Amino acid sequence: MLLRALRWRAAASVATVLLSALTVLGVVLGPLWTHAGSESVLRDALTSVERDQNSATVSAHGVPGQALLAAVPTLPMRHYGKPVRGLTLQAVVRLPDAFERYSSPLYWRDQLCAHIQILSGRCPTQPGEVLLHRFLAAALPGGPGTTLSAVVQGERSRRPDLPTSLTVVGSYVQRDPTSDYWVGESASFAHYAASDRTQPDRMPAMLALPSTFDAISAENAAIEPVIGFATSTRLLDVASVRLADTQGLRADLDAARARLLSRGSDAVAYDVADNTTEQLHRALIEGTALGRASWLVLAQLVALTAVVLLLVIGASAASRAPEVAAARLRGLRLQMVLSLALAEPLVLVLVGAPLGGIGAFVTVRAMAAYRLVPDTPVTLTNNAYLALFIAVCALVVGVLAVCLRELGRPVMELWQRTAKAPSSGAVVVAGAVVVACVGTAIWCVRQREPWVLLTPVPVSLAVAIVTVRALPILCLPVLRRTRAGRSLPQLLAVRQLVRRREGGWLVGLLVVAFGLAATAVTSWSVAGRAGSVRAASEVGASVVLQVQPDATHPDVDLRTAVRAADPSGTVAMAVVEYLPFSGEPGGRLLAVDAPRLAAVARWDVKAVGATADAVARGIVGRTGKDPNAFVTTAVARDPLAVEDPTTPVGGAIVTGIDGRRLPVHLAGQLESLPRALAVGTVVDYASFPKVGNAQVAGLQEVWLSRRDHDVEKALRSNGFTVLATDEYSGHRALLGRQGPSLAVLLSLVAAALALAVATATTLFSVLTSARRRGYELASLAAVGVPARTLRRTGREEALLLLAVGLAAGVGAAAAACAVTLPYLPLFSDKLPLVVPLTPRVTPVVVLIAVAAGLAVATATTVGRVLMRAADPARLREVQA
Repeated sequence: MLLRALRWRAAASVATVLLSALTVLGVVLGPLWTHAGSESVLRDALTSVERDQNSATVSAHGVPGQALLAAVPTLPMRHYGKPVRGLTLQAVVRLPDAFERYSSPLYWRDQLCAHIQILSGRCPTQPGEVLLHRFLAAALPGGPGTTLSAVVQGERSRRPDLPTSLTVVGSYVQRDPTSDYWVGESASFAHYAASDRTQPDRMPAMLALPSTFDAISAENAAIEPVIGFATSTRLLDVASVRLADTQGLRADLDAARARLLSRGSDAVAYDVADNTTEQLHRALIEGTALGRASWLVLAQLVALTAVVLLLVIGASAASRAPEVAAARLRGLRLQMVLSLALAEPLVLVLVGAPLGGIGAFVTVRAMAAYRLVPDTPVTLTNNAYLALFIAVCALVVGVLAVCLRELGRPVMELWQRTAKAPSSGAVVVAGAVVVACVGTAIWCVRQREPWVLLTPVPVSLAVAIVTVRALPILCLPVLRRTRAGRSLPQLLAVRQLVRRREGGWLVGLLVVAFGLAATAVTSWSVAGRAGSVRAASEVGASVVLQVQPDATHPDVDLRTAVRAADPSGTVAMAVVEYLPFSGEPGGRLLAVDAPRLAAVARWDVKAVGATADAVARGIVGRTGKDPNAFVTTAVARDPLAVEDPTTPVGGAIVTGIDGRRLPVHLAGQLESLPRALAVGTVVDYASFPKVGNAQVAGLQEVWLSRRDHDVEKALRSNGFTVLATDEYSGHRALLGRQGPSLAVLLSLVAAALALAVATATTLFSVLTSARRRGYELASLAAVGVPARTLRRTGREEALLLLAVGLAAGVGAAAAACAVTLPYLPLFSDKLPLVVPLTPRVTPVVVLIAVAAGLAVATATTVGRVLMRAADPARLREVQA
């Protein structure tokens, strides 16, 4: 008997330590995960944008020259690299003996000649000498030595006539346009055709020395001052920026603006242009949202484990009641009585608290390695220490409240071993709680994010209360079947489940735990599928290479080179992507090699509304008959793709590859298109002759169905340089590291812990009831009931308990998902993209399989425990 009592006390002690650790883990997990997730979000916010977005440019606006360049100060800004100085002057070039004009800025930068590739001639060495980009040099009738007439911008008039002569000394291309050296200067080297033909075409910059700027300014000073820019651009060292540095970065930028504002004058105006503040602000907002969502998610776990912990401590305190009563009757001092009643639970809670802190740190490290940016630091912040302190204090107060409540009872009640019958008002209270839970769920849904994450708790709690109250009715058919006594295990299992006092709250606990787990798995599955759909739609294929012809192959055709690199037609596809100006009709225009579209492109069929093969047939079927056939989205027609009364029925207007507005025939409409998303147009590559010209005004891309280094090598050998690479896997990982996805992952971890708590509590309940039930089972064994029947009794009781909890929990999850999934935050930004809200089947099946495995293992353990208690020798003991 003493051994059984010690075994029960040991089980109660282990349960108290584990539940204390889980409660503290849930509290500390919040600030740890929020800080680590915010660090990852910050890193993504800084690395997932264009390099120009991570630069800060100090500019001086005035008469261009070396004096203006010297007036640009070098401001102290932490985490920024070495400044690169530059001069820019807007100019319009008239070609000799021609009417054509081209807007081409005059440009200089530190160490410029080391970052360009000279195609012909040499770098400028004297004032008045310029180096032309190959695009402008191709339009020039002569070669090096040609004199150009340039008109530069004055200060007052919109179209000043301040001519100057420039001598061409050669042509160039950028050596590596993607290098950090060119950060912030993409506008000076972008080649595109203006949609308004009254304006001159824009061309990349003409390179000159600072002395050329001085000569132009001095030459035109008597007519009208020339206005230009001197800049000092610095690139942010993203790898060195941490979450704690954000306030310092913003303070440095604000201080730089204030300092330059005080230095401005009539001759020179200063400015600081940066996008870093915007990225920092976006990361701060997303990190704050992650923190709110994390606390709401973990509040569910903390509340569940705390309630169970107090119940376990209450049961343990009740088991020590006779000892406390005996100590009080013997007249021991109050200090010794309090020590007997409080020492053990307080020690167990204080032992579990540091284990919970360690568990939270390990859990966050594992979650960070699985989902966050590699090498994301997981640190114990002040908020984590504060949360740990508050959790320990709350647990100590809870233990004192429960134990002192037990200690305050009269001595005769401490010796009482029977539970009080529930009051008649329990049904009314339960109904009121159900109504309150339903009202809370409705409020959470109306409040949208992040409160919608809290909806599964009231829904599961309401279903749990209804299930507990309806449990006798649900078991009635089984009870009727056992009246004939043909199934003794079922009779004992069902009647024990109905009459047990702790059976009700065990069923409720299991319903809530399974409900939270099923909801979390469903939300995680929906978020994962939505991320896959969006990533595929944003990229368009598994891998997208941005390419450009190199200096030795200026006029190579992209489609010809791609088809030569991939004769099979299943790996690579040539694409030209045209990004129109704001307000132009048709949206983004994609010219694709249509016969290869179905094999190479990647997007979700249900989200888009048609297969890639159907899109390819739609645009290929009209090639030759109608060269302007295309597939567009329904959103693109209104208001961006304006109907034109002069075009045939079903026609529309889009901005073509060469910048001109073209009437095209609608071959089909979809909800979304790859890369173009909700507003865009897809045409066949062969529809526009200018697509094959190297001087197109769009981005030349190669879409790959998979990463193939042989194709990339063949492209390089055919004269193309790979400027950038965009991959589906990178976009998918980036979306998985956004705040909403991190919150969903945290809810999945919290639900798994809640499920473990419920299962462990079931085992603990069996251990606590084994002492009392041992006499009943021993009596049955004494009258000849086989041991196999007794073991089956315990197993079927546990299976029935877990089956009811699983069924009701899945039902609660279905109800919660029905109202929450349409409002579940999936991404940190909003896109005009239709994503499916139906979960994948595999995660749900895995959850059911895991739950069934837990149920079988728990039931087997329960059967063995109860069988050990069914010892006929216990009938000679004094029944407790």
